[in-house]
Amino acid sequence: MLSAAGFAVPVAWNLSGSEQYLTTAEQIAAGFRYAVSGGVPRRALVVALVVGTILNLINQGDAILAGGPIDLPKFLLNYVVPYCVSTYGAVSYRLHLARRQTEKRP
Repeated sequence: MLSAAGFAVPVAWNLSGSEQYLTTAEQIAAGFRYAVSGGVPRRALVVALVVGTILNLINQGDAILAGGPIDLPKFLLNYVVPYCVSTYGAVSYRLHLARRQTEKRP
């Protein structure tokens, strides 16, 4: 069964043995819970600091080292994008695990 988001997350089995699926709103809520729990924010922050610093040195290194003006939106996006990508990957993985665990039930 596919939801509007393209997948469904079975969360439990009822007495007849059929799966009970989360609605799209419940899937979104679960995604937000995963995004703010289990160490995801801390790991995403570490990734963002490392990758963002490298990207800023590549993209604006000459301006940073020469003391010239830097492009603030680019500077900030070099940190925000890796944070979002890392968080998305962790949430996707956790949703995948939740689906696999419920599929293994009889």
